[in-house]
Amino acid sequence: MNQPVPFTRAQWDALHPDEQAAVAAVHEQLIGLPLPEDIALTDEHLSTALRLLRPLTEAILPDEENDGDVTGGVQRKFHGIHDAARRLAEARLAQLPGRLPRLRVLVETDAQDLTRVVVFDEDSQRLLFHEDGDAAEFQFADLRAIAGKVLAVRDALVAAARRERIIHVVVQGGVVQEVTDVPPGIGVQVVDYDVDRAEREHVTRSPLDGEPCVLTKF
Repeated sequence: MNQPVPFTRAQWDALHPDEQAAVAAVHEQLIGLPLPEDIALTDEHLSTALRLLRPLTEAILPDEENDGDVTGGVQRKFHGIHDAARRLAEARLAQLPGRLPRLRVLVETDAQDLTRVVVFDEDSQRLLFHEDGDAAEFQFADLRAIAGKVLAVRDALVAAARRERIIHVVVQGGVVQEVTDVPPGIGVQVVDYDVDRAEREHVTRSPLDGEPCVLTKF
């Protein structure tokens, strides 16, 4: 049996500020309106606005959200969570130094099989996140469960966007003068195995094979 009021004001009041921000982002993503405040934020409002995510025992979508387009409904469920996480990740990244990526969420939906979610940086085309989920199991018992999922995806996106990708240029018997036209978000390390004339303090272990080398970053 499905809970008629799975999401409540008491649950909301028990959330930490970060969790409330996550639930508010999902609310806005699903219905296009900000979360109401004070007395307007009732059990009924929360359970109606977020009903697409409520626990179900024998269906993929609640009857109220099933207009015959099950695939579209499943896509809205996954977008509701992952686009909310994207927006929170972009807000977090805007507060940090470095280039701000333009994140985009794509959902490949199959109502019967797994639904795949990918998030990538539109500028560099770098894949930052991917996840497969079962539409029938993509449901949430309470507001804290919704918040936990959104914040987990947010944190994964921030970590991936901040993680620099490295291209290694291997040198043996030569000198690299310059590295140009490196795409955004890409770092370059020159791995020079000619260590005979290198000063001892400059010699380290190669990230490629552990052999002695001199590393130079461009």
